[in-house]
Parts: sequence; C-alpha cells; structure tokens
Amino acid sequence: ILFELLRGSSDSGASSKLLSFHPAALFTLGSPTALFLHCANSVPEPSFMLPGGVRFFNIFHPLDPVAYRMEPLFGEELGEEPPERVPSKGATWPSMQVQHEAKKLLAWATGEEKKKAATEAKKLTAKDL
Repeated sequence: ILFELLRGSSDSGASSKLLSFHPAALFTLGSPTALFLHCANSVPEPSFMLPGGVRFFNIFHPLDPVAYRMEPLFGEELGEEPPERVPSKGATWPSMQVQHEAKKLLAWATGEEKKKAATEAKKLTAKDL
C-alpha cells in the first residue's frame, strides 16, 4: 500500500496529503509488488524514483512463493545480477529453521550426508592406525 501511495504521490506531488509522515525508506518483506506491477502492465520507467528520496529495499526469501524481485522490472540486465544475501546469525526464525531442515533433507536425498559420514569415518580410522 505504501509503495502505491508513494508512487501515486510522485505524479501529483501530493505526498504530504497522502501520509502524515515522510518515510526515509520503504522495506518490503516477501512482497508480491513486482508481480502485481508486471501483471497489471504498470511497470514504472527505469528512471522512476520514489518521491523525497525514499529508498526502497525488497527483502525476500528465495523459497517464498509470493515474493518477487523488483529489479528486473527496471532493466533486463538487473535480472542477471544475483540478489544480495541478508546476513543472519543462526537459525532463530522459524522460517530459517525450515530452510536449514530443507538443506538437511536435500543432503540426505542426494546421498551427500552418507558421503560426508563415510569420509569422516575414514579420517577417524586413519587417525586410529
């Protein structure tokens, strides 16, 4: 909603009428805004800027089925750039725990877990000799 409010205010210059505050940044978490803009054929021009120098950060998880990247809408070459990773310490959020469990499942399904265990066992036996 804030993206649309800010986007609409850039056309009319009426951002002070739409909001009772002036945001410095807009953070979207798992937002389908890019998908809605694309489907509505309402993609802003590559030179588009949010009014008042508001910075835009689109944070998403690659496994989130409704979160989409915004950058490729503004330029095809930006779609070739990998998204920046947000650093995290440990798996404190439930969604992060799911991601780590999915990695474990993938390692198990591909046999990677067995290979790692076998390598560790060989190292231990070589030490004992």
